Amino acid sequence: MSMHRRAFLRNGGLAIAGLSWPALVRAAVAERGPLTLRERLERDLDFVPRRRWSPERAHPRRLQAARLFDRITIHHTGANPNYHVERNSVAYDLQAIQAGHLRRNYGDIGYHFVVDYTGCVWEGRSLDYEGAHVSHHNDGNIGVMLLGNFERQQPSDRQLAGMGVLVAALQADRRIARRRVYGHRDLGQSLCPGRHLYPHVVRLRA
Repeated sequence: MSMHRRAFLRNGGLAIAGLSWPALVRAAVAERGPLTLRERLERDLDFVPRRRWSPERAHPRRLQAARLFDRITIHHTGANPNYHVERNSVAYDLQAIQAGHLRRNYGDIGYHFVVDYTGCVWEGRSLDYEGAHVSHHNDGNIGVMLLGNFERQQPSDRQLAGMGVLVAALQADRRIARRRVYGHRDLGQSLCPGRHLYPHVVRLRA
């Protein structure tokens, strides 16, 4: 486990060493070498590749090839609170979400990444394709979803830390400006990502 990941998980993404959480994330990313996005995620996060949870293949004919990603949107699951920490339970959750999206003809799970209650990051839809997570705003938009209903529950410290490291890595890899990190409610008529999570999304733009 890397120094940066240990620091984030130990401190729950909160301010340490005199730096704010967003500044600490950006500093950690800035000092990394020329790693690929996958290498960064595997090094600094508890990362589960898609093949480890999804027996279902994507349906490319229903998907739109991605162009330049220039923004990130944060979501929550909504519905019931989610405190699952066992990998099998989280995989079941993701398979259920994916099945629902396939029934709606999305071609795959709509989100590119999912963060569970332990802060583990799960790979969703390939970044080769546009997501399906904000109506009329999917072009160039990476979808990140945190499992839970954050109108009714608080995100865990580790969940926030995982989100912070993931977003910083995506910003560095795709050259996405800090001001281009949104909550779903910023782009549409929605309470998503919930009143207890949205302030932390705002902090990512600081």
